[in-house]
Amino acid sequence: MYDSLSVGRSGCKRDSRDSQSNRKQRDLTDLRWGVVHGDRNATRICDLMLDCMVAITLADGEIEESELQTMAQVYAELMAIEPDLAELRARAEDTQRQVAGAVSAPCTR
Repeated sequence: MYDSLSVGRSGCKRDSRDSQSNRKQRDLTDLRWGVVHGDRNATRICDLMLDCMVAITLADGEIEESELQTMAQVYAELMAIEPDLAELRARAEDTQRQVAGAVSAPCTR
């Protein structure tokens, strides 16, 4: 009853009155702010997010233009900035080469 949550978002306490949707939006806002202001951790999170999207897209072994468009759209919705399609394509092709190289490399055990 006497506990105050008005000290801001220090990370120490979670406001039980806040909805999960509001927390997700606040987290995305914090991530966007961090990327814009050059925070290395926020940038690393965005890179991991793109790597996950590429890995999911490459699950069938190849990537199509429509899949690149979908990845760009999802990233734009999450980060509120349009990604460079050429950069996405290059990332996907690089990942595809790495996966193909790992699969074709003989096991030396």
